[in-house]
Amino acid sequence: MIIQGVSAVVESGHVLAILGPSGAGKTTLINVLTLNAFGGVSKGHVALDGSPITPSSFVRDCYVVSQQDFHW
Repeated sequence: MIIQGVSAVVESGHVLAILGPSGAGKTTLINVLTLNAFGGVSKGHVALDGSPITPSSFVRDCYVVSQQDFHW
């Protein structure tokens, strides 16, 4: 188990920033929160406005700016 015993609330009108060094698991956490996890089993509760988030509610109400790495 990578993450356990973690909870958070982000209020409307606020910004959530996930910061950490390379390899800390930021992308993995974002993939789980945005229903894009793959490989293995994701467990937990992710809610939006008090209701469990579904793929359709995520598409309707959320937006993720994907990481773009440009290397020469």
